This record gives sequence, C-alpha cells and structure tokens, in this order.
Amino acid sequence: MKTNQAMILTNIHYCRSVLTLAATFVFSGLISCTGHDNHAESESEEHEHSSEEIILSPHSAHRFGVKVEQVADCKLPRIVRAWGALEAVPGTGRQILSSRSAGIVRLSSRAVAGASLRPGERVATVSGKGIAGGDANAVASEELAAAQKELERIEPLRNEGIVSERDYQSALSTVKRLSAAYSGNGSGSAVTASQKATIIKVNVADGEWVEAGTPVVETSTDSRLLLRVDLPLSMRNVAGMIVDANFATADSPDNVKSVSMLGGSIIEDTKGTAATNGNYMPIYFSIPNDGSLSQGVYTDIWVILEDDNDVTGSTIPVEAVVESEGEYFAYVKVDDHGYEKRRLSLGVTDGKIVEVKAGLVPSDSVVTNGAMILKMAENSGKIPEGHSHNH
Repeated sequence: MKTNQAMILTNIHYCRSVLTLAATFVFSGLISCTGHDNHAESESEEHEHSSEEIILSPHSAHRFGVKVEQVADCKLPRIVRAWGALEAVPGTGRQILSSRSAGIVRLSSRAVAGASLRPGERVATVSGKGIAGGDANAVASEELAAAQKELERIEPLRNEGIVSERDYQSALSTVKRLSAAYSGNGSGSAVTASQKATIIKVNVADGEWVEAGTPVVETSTDSRLLLRVDLPLSMRNVAGMIVDANFATADSPDNVKSVSMLGGSIIEDTKGTAATNGNYMPIYFSIPNDGSLSQGVYTDIWVILEDDNDVTGSTIPVEAVVESEGEYFAYVKVDDHGYEKRRLSLGVTDGKIVEVKAGLVPSDSVVTNGAMILKMAENSGKIPEGHSHNH
C-alpha cells in the first residue's frame, strides 16, 4: 500500500491508545541546549548532557503546560483524503429574523453563527434614539397608547348601539397592529427568535444602521447538518467501505472533529449511488449540530474505511510535530531535565494522529503540549541563571 501518494487508500492510525504522562513543567525563562538549574541543595547524582540536548528544569515551565505522551503502536485503518462542506438538511425550516424598525442595531453576545436560540430569546435591539427622526419604537408606543384610549372610549358606545360594530372592529384591529409593531422595550425594537433554532448567518454588523425589514440573522430550526464529502471518482469503488470521517472546518483548521464522536453517521443511501459532480462523487454524513458548526463552511476531511487488515504502526498526535524548513521534528523527553530533537519520517494522517515511519520508537515520550516552547528554547541560545551541565 503506497502511503506517499495523494488521494489514495492508505494505512493510518485511528487508535489513540496513548499513555499521557503526568509531566507538567514550568518555563520561567529562556532555556538553552546546554544547561540545568543549579539547585541550592546538593544532589548526589550527576548527569552529563550532550551538546544537542535541550535542558528544561522541571520547575521552570509549569505555566506553559508542557506535557508528553508515549508513542503508540496500534492497528492502522485505511484513509482516503477528501474535501467537502457543511450543508443544511434539505427541506428543513429556515427563518429570517428582521428588524421591525429603523435605527442602530446592537447585537447580543449570542448573535453568532452556530449559536442555539431559545423561543423568545433576543439576538438584537434596534434604536433610533439620537438619530434624526427619533426613536421609532417610542413613536409606536405613543400611537399604541392613543389607539387603546380610543378603543376604551368607543367600547361602551358600541354596547349602547351608538357606535357600529364595523367601527369597533376597526379600532380593535388598529390596537392589535400597533401592539405587534411595539416591542415594549423603551430602548428600541427587539429582534427575537419565535422558536428553538440555530443561527446559521448574521447579516449585519454591530452598530450598523438598518431599515425596518432588514434581515438581521438567518436561523435553521433543524438540529442536524449534513457533511458533504466530495469523494474522488477514482475512489468510488470504496464508497461502500466508508464507516466514519474526521473533519476540520476552514474557520477552525486545528480543531479536528470525528463524525462518530459527535453522534453522527453516514447516510447509507449515498454509498455508491450518489450522482457524480465533475470529478467527484458526493457522500453524506448526518451530524448533530452542537452549536459549533455553521452551514456553508468548507471542510478538510479524512474518510475512514472499514478494513480487516492487521497492519500496525507507530503514531503520535499531530500537535507533537514541529515543522522547520520543510522537515518535521518532535521533541523527546530523555530524562527529568533533558529533551532531544528528533527528525521524523512521516506517513499518512487522519487529522488527529500521524504515522511515524522513522525517528521514534514506541518507548519514546514526545512533547505534545508545549512543543513550540522547546523550539523557542532550542533557538534562544541563552542559559537561565543558576544553570550548569551537572545536577
């Protein structure tokens, strides 16, 4: 199986059986590749460090949260690299929430794409105060008060037959119309959700002038989204083997999500039967929207195939990999104070884990959180006060 060819079936790790070591260090200054903290208390053991070793005292990097994980050796399922997008479920309810008056719009903190709204929840207010023409909501309040007063005046006259039923109904209709236009908020009209929904698009900016009827936000009443996978036509013969997918959205490329972990699943009817589109065949997953996903966002996708092979390999989290001048490295903890920089030969990835073909062994512990701190320490060339080569 060739792993260095793009868009082909390949072996990749999907098992995250890693051993997280309880190693949290503190970084209180620039670290060198040749020094240690010289503790006040004498230590019976001396340790010689190579000139290539990066020295990091256990109590000098705590606030940076440096952590390590042991290299995992696990079964590697097969992966197809693809791209796609998040889409709304066809036929689901969409609603546009518009301004009921002209003025300056002020968005609430909840007015963001992906936010879940409760019935009656306010997403914005619109006020004309301080603007030529006055506050439209204040005008509506005055008109409503006048209409209610007129209704109260003619109601007893209607009972006595002095005012016709037609005139009474006209006055009643006026009160209802003005009540609908008046938000009851002295600072302006409110834009609220009429039912439980998810915001899929915000159409205005906070502080922007809007006219009455301006669409403020667009919402969807469906709690699920579709993940469309544009599978290369050259891979259509494996469509029936697809069991899961990892994906990252264009607006959050470092946050890789798993369809199965979100509670989603593939739509079986699309396996191998979907209409082709150019050089691609769309495959769809149904995904619950937890409020962090937005319709229309493009995605990078790692499609996971069902596989019965027993191929295993060494893997590490992608955040452990540091790139420098086109080459890839990881920092390996060699003792309590020392780390080594290892050049890596990488295989394929599922977006979360990357296969390591050379450079590490399963007994190695690599820095997963704080690798950039080690890189800064390596490049600093400075030795913190009190450091020496022995401890």
